[in-house]
Amino acid sequence: NLTVIIVALRKQNYKCVTNCYIINLAITDLLFLLISVPLTTYLGLTNKWILNSLVSCRVHFYLAHVLLQTTCYTLATMSIDRYLYVTSPHPHPRWRTPLNACIICILIWTVSIAFVFPYTSLSSSSSSSSSSDREKIPLNDCSVSSYHPLFASCFFPFCAYYVLPLAIIALSHTKLFFHMRKSSKKISRYQGSLISRACIQLQRRHITRTLFSLTCAFAICWIPIHTLELLNCRQMLDEFYNNHTS
Repeated sequence: NLTVIIVALRKQNYKCVTNCYIINLAITDLLFLLISVPLTTYLGLTNKWILNSLVSCRVHFYLAHVLLQTTCYTLATMSIDRYLYVTSPHPHPRWRTPLNACIICILIWTVSIAFVFPYTSLSSSSSSSSSSDREKIPLNDCSVSSYHPLFASCFFPFCAYYVLPLAIIALSHTKLFFHMRKSSKKISRYQGSLISRACIQLQRRHITRTLFSLTCAFAICWIPIHTLELLNCRQMLDEFYNNHTS
């Protein structure tokens, strides 16, 4: 991610729309790796919250979800931008400028910061020690509290960070594919040679594979963590059912 940022900034024409989104994506990924991954890994290996306070737990929880949401919706925005750019009748649309791309990136950050804030109030830290010794013994956990576990741990992350971005990406790429297919058919009518038709057919296959690969890459890379969360949801659903039927 750091290499991507350096290379993008050192290019002479780095002030382009695509680079704005790529740099924003690299920054969010880099911050997520530096802030969230080390703390989460330590918590998973030791079952102790290293920073030993509820405030630090909520700050970490908040930043992790802000960065995660920003990453997902930057990818979704890139797919929308790609579709609008290709389907635009003008080779250089007036709305597609680096300034507008930066404004969109800032808007994504702003929405993520505001949208995740209520969800952060559900985070909590717990300790197996007594209240008198709690300040001396490290906290055992930093996770979602049990007030609204089904919403907080299951439905919100899965829908907001996976289903909705994946739907946007898949829809944009599907519409782009049909647009390219329709355009290639129009071109082949005017260019009747076998060579030109073969080139168009080859280009269509390449575009199809690229769009399919991009959609599958997002779906495959993010499904493991959401699968684990959904497995936890099964236990929560059993507890929820038992508590409300007993």
